[in-house]
Amino acid sequence: YVKIKSIAFDLDDTLLDTSGLLVPEASKQAFLAMSFLEPSCRFEEFDLERQRLAKAYSHKEIFRQLAQKWSQKPLPLIEAGATAAVEAFYNPHIPPTLPLLPGALENLQKLQTYNLYLVTSGSLETQKRKIDACGIEKLFRKCFLMDGQIQQRKRIAFEEIIRLDKIQPNELLCFGNRLGQEIRDGKFCG
Repeated sequence: YVKIKSIAFDLDDTLLDTSGLLVPEASKQAFLAMSFLEPSCRFEEFDLERQRLAKAYSHKEIFRQLAQKWSQKPLPLIEAGATAAVEAFYNPHIPPTLPLLPGALENLQKLQTYNLYLVTSGSLETQKRKIDACGIEKLFRKCFLMDGQIQQRKRIAFEEIIRLDKIQPNELLCFGNRLGQEIRDGKFCG
């Protein structure tokens, strides 16, 4: 029997319904940033393809693939458009307040006997604005903001938590929704 001492939570789509509240508008802004796409490319089709690709690829790769699919422009223009789309997608408008998923706040409050950490990835400024809009920073011992644009791994934060709390790796529980990020990195750390 292992006693859990610390818990790390992901933010996006674990505590906050990012996909429902922020992604639709972020996807529209990314589409608009790729103004060089063929006129036959409609937003609805673009977004369905983005959602399909999001199951396996980073948005950096997704927007590159979408640009190649719907544009006959030279590669440097495609790369520039994909970069602009990534920037628009990861830096959406954040409203002043954002609601947590149902039950998330109550669970965080009940778990205060543990060392709680927030480990989130994306545009650093955007992630900070989301945390502020949710009003949850005070519930965590520390918030780790990992730079998703340079693909900074969450395992760096998990290793730091293990070191800070002087615990064994299996005494840290990680909650998240992405197998390729927090779940994989949590398993990597033990």
